[in-house]
Amino acid sequence: MEPTPEQTAAFNGRVFTQVINMDRSVDRLRTVDGFLKAAGVEYTRFSGVDGRKLDLTGDPEIRRMVDLKGWVRRHHRNPTPADVGCYLSHYYAIQAFLKQDKPLGLIFEDDAALTPSFIPSVLPAVEDAASWDILKLHARHPGPLVVRKVYNDRVSLCSYVTKHAGGTAYMMSKDAAAKMVKHLTPAVKMIDWAHDEGHIMNLRVRTLKPEPVTLQDVASTRESMPKKRSWIERQTDRPILPRWQLPFRRAADDAHRLVFNLFNDGGLQAMLFGPERAR
Repeated sequence: MEPTPEQTAAFNGRVFTQVINMDRSVDRLRTVDGFLKAAGVEYTRFSGVDGRKLDLTGDPEIRRMVDLKGWVRRHHRNPTPADVGCYLSHYYAIQAFLKQDKPLGLIFEDDAALTPSFIPSVLPAVEDAASWDILKLHARHPGPLVVRKVYNDRVSLCSYVTKHAGGTAYMMSKDAAAKMVKHLTPAVKMIDWAHDEGHIMNLRVRTLKPEPVTLQDVASTRESMPKKRSWIERQTDRPILPRWQLPFRRAADDAHRLVFNLFNDGGLQAMLFGPERAR
């Protein structure tokens, strides 16, 4: 179902869309540009930060933006150049959204794929932006979903129960973006673990069912970096922090997320009493 001119105008009038794309990824931009034009989505290209060009130890801005000790506590390894490049790309793109006038911001990575029916699928949530703070349009492992509002016989607004990594496509309000910028400084986790932690930022993270965005059949930016290092080389990025701490840290975070999603964010109530019907 392709969008009507009225739907296209309503979407593009409210949503500032950006595509994160590194200068060397010309083919990716060409592909995602085709998807977006077919869907009627107007967008701005955001030049991504190329991890290959970063000095992770000598650049004072990188040292300010990335908490190495905090990162090691959560990953038991130092961040790679690709980790930092991806993180900064999203961080600066969120800042760019805050500097313009449209009330909603949508960020795509350049490996996103979508159909011409994207705008009709997403527009009900755009027009109902008071019901969410962050709207994930794709997650790598969404887990169980709780239906929070039924828009029509094709699309429902849902919340997550458990962890749901992925930064391929997400939308946010201005207030949410301001909280996200504060939360993301300094970096202590990979961006797709950190940018939508509603249980820490006290934000309502939602998604749509079915998800309107999928992935292209291409290697991720991290996978496109130089060849994998040997086991011995990788250990140089794993300081002597006892590895046994990791499961406990992650279990505590998962428990916090679960309690927030079910109780603070009303997930359990929606499971027991059913979703709200859109008017």
